[in-house]
Formats: sequence, C-alpha cells, structure tokens
Amino acid sequence: YRVTRWAETMRERLACSFASYMDPVRLPVLMTLLFGGHYSEIPKDIIHSFSVTGIIHILSVSGSHIALLFGFLYFLGKWLGLSMKVTVVPAVLLVLVYAAMSGFVPPVIRASLMGILAVIGVLLERGRTALNLLGTAVAGNPYFLFDISFQLSVCASAGILLFYEPLRHALALLGKIPPRICEGCALSTAAQILVLPIILYNFHSFPLYFIPANLIVVPLLEWVIIGGLLAALSSFLLMPLAGGILQFADYFLWAALRLNGFISSLPEASFEAGSLSLAEGILYYIGVAVFCFKRKWERKGKYLLAGVIFAGAILLLAEWAVRRE
Repeated sequence: YRVTRWAETMRERLACSFASYMDPVRLPVLMTLLFGGHYSEIPKDIIHSFSVTGIIHILSVSGSHIALLFGFLYFLGKWLGLSMKVTVVPAVLLVLVYAAMSGFVPPVIRASLMGILAVIGVLLERGRTALNLLGTAVAGNPYFLFDISFQLSVCASAGILLFYEPLRHALALLGKIPPRICEGCALSTAAQILVLPIILYNFHSFPLYFIPANLIVVPLLEWVIIGGLLAALSSFLLMPLAGGILQFADYFLWAALRLNGFISSLPEASFEAGSLSLAEGILYYIGVAVFCFKRKWERKGKYLLAGVIFAGAILLLAEWAVRRE
C-alpha cells in the first residue's frame, strides 16, 4: 500500500511539474506513455486511433519501455567509464523503481522480470535462452495468465522470439527492401502472429495498417518516452532543463499523434473480423506449434498430423453442438 501511494504521489508531482511546459491535451498521453494509467484522461478519438492502427500497446508500460531504460542506463554507464558489474546494480534498482511507479501491472512485471534476468545472465556470462526467460516470467505469475494485457504481452514477446529471425531472413531474400525496413516489418508481423487469436476473441477486429504505424509512429513515440524519462529525472535536479526537454518531446508527440490519426483514417484501417471461438483459437495455436516445431517432430509427423486432425475434428464438433443460432 505504501509503495502504491508513493507511486501515485510521484506521478501526480511529475504531472503538475510537466503541465507548465506541455499542451494540456497531450500531457495525459505523455504520462500514459511513461507510466500508464491515465487512459480516462486521454481524448477518446486518440485512444480510438491507437486501437485502429494496432499500436495501443505502447500506451501500456511493457517490454519496450524496460528495454529503453536498460539501454539508456547501459550507455550512460559506458559513457561514464563504469564497468558492467558496477552498472548492473543501480540499473536493476532503477528498473524496479520504474516498475513500482508504473503500478506493477502485469505487462510491467513480465518485462521487468525478463529484463532483470537477462541482465544478470549477461553479468554472469551464463548461456541463456530468451524463451526460457519468458517462461520464467510466466511461471512466476500464474494468476496473471487470466489477465488479457498479460496474455497479449507474453504472446507478442513469444511471437517475436519465434518468428522474427525467419521473417527477417525471408524479407532479406527479396533483395529490394532496405535492411531497416525488413527488420521493422519482420518485428511488427512477428508480434502479431500469436496475439491474433486473443485480439479476435476479445475485440473482434484486426488492424490492417499495423506495419506502417509501427515503422513511422512508434519510433517517434519511443523518442517521446526517452525524452519524458529524461525530463522526469531532470525535474529533481534542474526544472528548466526538464522543461526544455519536454518542449522537444511535445513536438515529437504532436507529430506522432497527427501521423497516427492519418493512418487510422485510411479506408478499411480496422478489419471487422468478428469473434473467434475458443475451439478455433486452439486449432490456430496447434497449427502454429506444428509449424514451429516440425523439425523436431519429423519422425513422428504422421502420428502428429493424425492427432491434430482428430483433435481439431473433436473441437469443431463440440463447438457446433453447443453453438447457438
């Protein structure tokens, strides 16, 4: 309770300090980008545009925020001439403080655990697998499996770990796409593969322009997040410096919101696909699993295929039997 109250007090203090330097409409957006939780204060048209373009996840503190914070602290320590061992301890502590200020919501806990375990693995020079870190984060929070934001966070992370490299390699073979564009397209698509059933099951629509939104709008918003975090740190030392940083961040935020609004207004920006049933979702994941691990299952492929077909038939029959008109 004391940690929660402290976090709320700190967020309110920062919002009051930032108010003098930012547009009042964009201030709640910045605070949500930094710490989450200000969704009711953001205009509905902005929330809708983020939902339509499929980048509403950036309004929830998650892996990208933790990665940006760890990366900034790492390069700061390197610039100051500090060793990795000296940098890790304050970096982990600052990440925990940031997670507390973000309210310890499920995506923050998942991202913080994965980030801290990864950094400790680098420090100890131990062999590590990102999927194992993700599994550890999930196993440490079993009750969060019922939370939609946690499901989306975990599935997006798993999708990136499983499909990013194959997609990037496939796009690179085309030869006409710049490497940065290949990486961005592969990353955006990989993150969507495993979250697709959850999105359709809960929200019944799918964003069609998520790739341009991730390539154009998200980088601007990441600079806004970096500027906001720098301003938050500077506000405790020199408020005029924080104000100057905020004004630059406000320009980036204005541009990002305008671009995102334009993309969301394009024809058929959101594909209304209808609801995906539980049985169809299970079949989708079975198909993805077969595709991912087919090399390990080559010897037992015939039996596996027969089992998948049988399980799929049972699921579809059961769904047909209980489905209402």
